[in-house]
Amino acid sequence: MAPSWSVWLLPGLAVLAVAAVGLMVAFTRRLSSIDRHGWRLLSAAPLLAVLPSTRPLSAVVLVASVSMIGFMVMPRRRRLRGVLDVALVASCVVFSLWPLVGPRVAGEIQAGGVWERFTAVLALLAVSASAVVVANQTTALRRGLAVQLVGVAGISVVLVNRLPAVANAVAVVSGAAAILLAGHIVARVEQDGRLVDVRRRPASMLVSGVAIALAVAAGGRSLIGGDYLEPFIGVTGIAVVLLVLGRQLVTIVESAWTARDLEDEIAARTAELQTSEVRFRSLVQTSSDVVTILDEEGVVLFLTPSVERVFGYRPSDCEGRSLWGMLHPDDVPLARKMLAEAVAHPDECLTVEWRLSHQGGGWSHCESTVRSLLHEPSVCGIVLNTRDVTERKGLEEQLIREALHDSLTGLANRGLLRDRANRALDRRERMGHQIAVLLIDLDDFKAINDGLGHAAGDEALGIVARRLLGCVEPGDTVARLGGDEFAILLEAIEPGHPAVVAEKIQEMLRLPMFVLGHEVFTPASVGVATTSHSKTADELLENADMAMYLAKGRGKGQVAMFVPEMHVELRNRLTVVTELRHAVARQEFSLRFQPLVDLKTRRLMGVEALLRWRHPRRGLLTPDAFIALAETSGIIVPLGRWIMAEAMRELAQWHAAHPRPDRALSITINLSARQFLDPGLLGDVAAALENTGVAPGSVVLELTETMLMHDIEETIDTLRALKRLGVRLALDDFGTGYSSLSYLRRFPIDILKIDRSFVTSLTTEEGPDVVRSILNLADTFKLTTVAEGIENSSQLAMLRALGCTYGQGYLFAKPLRSTQVEQLLADEMRRHERAASPALATADDHVSSV
Repeated sequence: MAPSWSVWLLPGLAVLAVAAVGLMVAFTRRLSSIDRHGWRLLSAAPLLAVLPSTRPLSAVVLVASVSMIGFMVMPRRRRLRGVLDVALVASCVVFSLWPLVGPRVAGEIQAGGVWERFTAVLALLAVSASAVVVANQTTALRRGLAVQLVGVAGISVVLVNRLPAVANAVAVVSGAAAILLAGHIVARVEQDGRLVDVRRRPASMLVSGVAIALAVAAGGRSLIGGDYLEPFIGVTGIAVVLLVLGRQLVTIVESAWTARDLEDEIAARTAELQTSEVRFRSLVQTSSDVVTILDEEGVVLFLTPSVERVFGYRPSDCEGRSLWGMLHPDDVPLARKMLAEAVAHPDECLTVEWRLSHQGGGWSHCESTVRSLLHEPSVCGIVLNTRDVTERKGLEEQLIREALHDSLTGLANRGLLRDRANRALDRRERMGHQIAVLLIDLDDFKAINDGLGHAAGDEALGIVARRLLGCVEPGDTVARLGGDEFAILLEAIEPGHPAVVAEKIQEMLRLPMFVLGHEVFTPASVGVATTSHSKTADELLENADMAMYLAKGRGKGQVAMFVPEMHVELRNRLTVVTELRHAVARQEFSLRFQPLVDLKTRRLMGVEALLRWRHPRRGLLTPDAFIALAETSGIIVPLGRWIMAEAMRELAQWHAAHPRPDRALSITINLSARQFLDPGLLGDVAAALENTGVAPGSVVLELTETMLMHDIEETIDTLRALKRLGVRLALDDFGTGYSSLSYLRRFPIDILKIDRSFVTSLTTEEGPDVVRSILNLADTFKLTTVAEGIENSSQLAMLRALGCTYGQGYLFAKPLRSTQVEQLLADEMRRHERAASPALATADDHVSSV
């Protein structure tokens, strides 16, 4: 009768068997197809053993599944060894256990219970062998767990069928597991996937001997006991010995394979190391970097061969030398500091730029990375990785220079000027000296660009830059701000020094310059500002610009010193410019006429048209109050066109009302520099002549010396074009500007006007000689002379004595209105009819009231 606890054991074991099957299916879902099928066959074997009709099939399935799993989990090269291991272990188990269970099994074969015990033993044998095989695979821990569960399930099936055999089954399981594990250790020992020589494992050799001793003891027992060896035992013993010998042969072969693999791997790694060494040597020899190893004192211990290509030295020339002797003296303190810091912080890689001497002479700019490897036994030094960056440094300096200098003239640009001005202001706060900025703007430089082209303009700017550099001290800064505008920064100046420099600049720029075969002049307007009224660099530049603008407004070639009142003057000028634009449209301008007389007869020969502005608030203004602003603002061009047309219209009316039988009255019209350079000048003159119908010979266009000196060739072309229209040309203020005999000969001039300053100087000792020289020069070139500014009879007498032909001034009349000129002409006609006194005698009283 079965014990009471068996009632609860049977259902529990059945549930455990089913759970094992379910877990096996879950564990094997992600395995490959062969592994999955093998494990599922293994899990199905215990279930087949439940039915009496399928129990023999369960044994076959167990053997097949274990073989499949064991074969697949073994490495390809070691599958033969695994088969031998399993066979050896199985033979040892059977050989060792057969004397204990053989007789009972043989006695019970006929009793019908052999299949239960055999199935239990076979299941335990298969499960234990599989567990050992799988447990050796580090990636198959789940499989090992599944095998144990299947083993438990198989035992459960056996117990269900034959409860009385529990004690025997447990004994069989214990013996089988111990022998299986011992045999596996003997057969194959692995550590991290590599075969381990069993000769180096004494414990493994001992276990191997124990396994063989068990087989010999079992056979010896039969011999000592007087029993003949049963055939099964004999065959099994022979199989064990053969398997052990075969296994050893396999081990020897695998050891040979392993040795060959190790030799191949060593050879491959050696070749790889040689390749790496060759590659490293090539990189070191062909690299543009120089690797240097120094000791703590800065002595060179090692240099790569690239030092000869980069710096011209052989490595042997430098080894043993101090680095300090190869560095630029100014860089030695920095180098000492960097090496000390590298030693103090061995984990950091520092970067430094310094200059190293070159074998060919001079210094090379270098960039080095510094790292201390004094703690590395293979190096024991401070490692420098150095490259020559001289070319890069030069490019950087070039880029900086281009960023801070004018590309055309090489002078400083606005940014560098402002930077130096700020630094000068900082020094001024410490030292207390004054600073000045001079702003220079070339007058009518546009004429050179327009007349000769931009290439000529660029060359002229280069000449101006060199002349400006010659006007300053080495510590001063000359800059080009753009276009035709320059600036000069004067540091540590004495009172009055800026004015001296400005005058020197004017003198240098008054000199002619030759540009592309043309002789040109570039006078300039100069504005000066000092730190007396400026606190920052921007204020200096702004104030100098304001002074320059006001200087230009006063006329060409002027110098203006900034004073705070200029802000008011500038606002006033801006207001005047706006009012000038409106005045042209509102016709607020009118003409006055300065009589020109024959000095011998005092007869009226012509008039000079003078502009007046009837300002709505300020009254009648002379050109001194606005003409410079009209010139700089460009208003002078349309205004000059109106003057020309109006003057010729008045002349036409006088000619019609008071014709002269001998010589028609002439009119002189002043041309401004801006108007003379205007491309539409010839068209304006031609249109005025055509519209009024006056004889071109009665029109005199008056020009100044300064406006003719920009581009001599272009000026001559323009003058000749005007002459082709039939008008006459007068040169005003002769002797005060740049004229020379060569210009006077080449210019198609008709009239030479003697400046009022020479007329005033007639009372001095040298005055008459100067005027006489001018008159002789005019006579040589067959020019008519006109003296300006005659104010008293003594001047008139001296001019008559010197031979001057014509003159004008307050002695004869102040500027007259059109009606007053017409009255003079009418009086002259009546006197001529009466053959009376000189033409102006009657008009003197009338003129005096004007």
